[in-house]
Amino acid sequence: MVVVLAFALAGYVAEASLKHITQQSTRDHILGEAASLDDEVVQKGLTHLPFTIAKRSRLWRGFEYRLADARGQQAAGNLTGPVTATGWNESEGRSRDGRSPTRYIAYSHRLSDGAMLTVGQDLAVQAGEMRAIGQALLGCGLLGVAVCVLLSAVVTRSTWRRISAISAAADAVAQGR
Repeated sequence: MVVVLAFALAGYVAEASLKHITQQSTRDHILGEAASLDDEVVQKGLTHLPFTIAKRSRLWRGFEYRLADARGQQAAGNLTGPVTATGWNESEGRSRDGRSPTRYIAYSHRLSDGAMLTVGQDLAVQAGEMRAIGQALLGCGLLGVAVCVLLSAVVTRSTWRRISAISAAADAVAQGR
């Protein structure tokens, strides 16, 4: 039972750690893409940003975008829904096939003209990765528990035989043989 609990605890800690690392990595990638778009604005100007977003959306590098003008009207990208606060948020958009809505983790910040730029990544991808990792951890944990139980049975079998022999000898002595 202790071995099973140890494997369960190790699996839980590993999965929580991997989830945290994956979330941080996703946020780092989003911030990097937002910084890249900011560089495009510096080099080519704010008027070119909708074209850059359209181009990057077609090339799809794992990011989704939303550019809203200062009034909040969407000017480019496929992330939908009002984004009024800067920083991290969850936003809705359409899947790449355009058929189903999906959720994104997104970072929004204001540009110099008051427009709001949002860069996000689909949370379904991350959820799928975490499911696969969870299944792999579960499989490894079950295999580890099975090996431990099997080894325990092999080791304790000979021990129980010796204890049984000693018990039989004690019974014989108790009966005067």
